[in-house]
Amino acid sequence: MMGSAQTDKGKVITMAGKLAGSRPLVIVVDDDLAVRSSLQFSLEMEGFAVHTYADGRELLDGSNVAESSCLVIDHHLPGMTGLETLAKLRQRRVLVPAILITTHPGTATVELAKRIEVSIVEKPLLDNTLIEQIRAALDKRLKSHCAPFELRGRDAVSRYRVSFFKTLISSDDHCFR
Repeated sequence: MMGSAQTDKGKVITMAGKLAGSRPLVIVVDDDLAVRSSLQFSLEMEGFAVHTYADGRELLDGSNVAESSCLVIDHHLPGMTGLETLAKLRQRRVLVPAILITTHPGTATVELAKRIEVSIVEKPLLDNTLIEQIRAALDKRLKSHCAPFELRGRDAVSRYRVSFFKTLISSDDHCFR
């Protein structure tokens, strides 16, 4: 079923490709248990289904990544950064919208995130910025599901992948050396 239904508060409760009545899935990746738990609670209160992971490896081993509606990932994770994890997902053709959460992002991180169209929300998460970014990502994803096939087809994915990897290779960010 394509499209979305909204509650009287305007919250999206279905997504293209999801069963009617299902909630959009937000995956949260953060090594801090307190952050994961509080984000899970807050996002569930906003009407989202939420799965949490402690690090990038755990996320990559998860089975529901491709089915998620949005990914919220901390940049400073043990083992690999949030952007490195995202690069591995993109290599697998997992193109879910992503929001990077971090404290004091460096210039290289900000530039790379912009180039690959990843929003950054700075910690501490004190206002509704993260919720607004998630809703914007869901709206954008819904519109892309409704776009003409030629805009979503194999050529568009190939162009996106080439652009993404050129960006990674040219990055001055130390995490990609």
